[in-house]
Amino acid sequence: LWVLILRCPKTKGECYLSIAHSVIVTYSSLACIFRGDDTAFSCAASVSFFVVDAIDMYFKDLAKEEGQALLTAMPMSRKMDYLHHVLGVTFGLVEHYYENDVCPAH
Repeated sequence: LWVLILRCPKTKGECYLSIAHSVIVTYSSLACIFRGDDTAFSCAASVSFFVVDAIDMYFKDLAKEEGQALLTAMPMSRKMDYLHHVLGVTFGLVEHYYENDVCPAH
């Protein structure tokens, strides 16, 4: 799904991707809370978004003329964006695998 959304026109693809992520993950999280749905879908949707978006960011950065030199000289905001994606994947996986320890109510 995330890759299909990325296929939107390049000027709006990132925006559509973020909007879709917000809607899908919010809905699935609310369904977990209020209907008691399994959290696996919510976790998988969020982690897969972070993975696809991080790969897309990486290839866009490498596609620029400077190539790999850009990765070391990128602005702090871009580095923070990468860190945000790494943390999203990491904590999404930790929550998924240790859900019963993190959320004893389950």
